[in-house]
Amino acid sequence: MALKLIETGKLTPEERERSRQDQADFDWLVEHAQEIEEQHPGKYFAIVNQELFVGDTYEEAEQKAKSKYPDRDPLIEYTPWTKKVLVI
Repeated sequence: MALKLIETGKLTPEERERSRQDQADFDWLVEHAQEIEEQHPGKYFAIVNQELFVGDTYEEAEQKAKSKYPDRDPLIEYTPWTKKVLVI
């Protein structure tokens, strides 16, 4: 089950639109996570408007996204070099 953003109070129309955009970006990440992990191991990536920005550091990925979309806060994640399996 994917993460679902919920509104806990009254939002302005601008806040409601931002929430909708953030949810769309997260849904896009869920849909493309495996592909991103395979193509960009050891990298940071930012997502804004369902567009991927990849960098060697958190700051680089954020800067790339912010340079194109300065009014948005990107969703930023890290792709580990290898997958880890936890056996309990």
